[in-house]
Amino acid sequence: MKLSGSKVSKNHSTHIDVAKPLLTFANKNVNVTKISLGIIQTIQKVGQKSIKLSVESGCLLLKIRGVRSIQEIRLFTSDVEKLKIDLLPVLKKERFKIVT
Repeated sequence: MKLSGSKVSKNHSTHIDVAKPLLTFANKNVNVTKISLGIIQTIQKVGQKSIKLSVESGCLLLKIRGVRSIQEIRLFTSDVEKLKIDLLPVLKKERFKIVT
């Protein structure tokens, strides 16, 4: 699937299906200034959808795992902690397993 909008980095616009609700949230969230989609890695082992959140300089890194793929997505913001708090209800609603 492709994502578009003023916040989306133009280098890469394809995302895995399980990331769609998170990207919809990020595109609408006023604290997100830019969305950078990483490459999609296909994996052989079937697994459940999960996410790992990591704080980087000026952004929140989401490592999202689908059934057979993984993608890194960076959400750039001036307030990473606020963004994490805002994102948690979406993760809960979409039943993501949060990996530490």
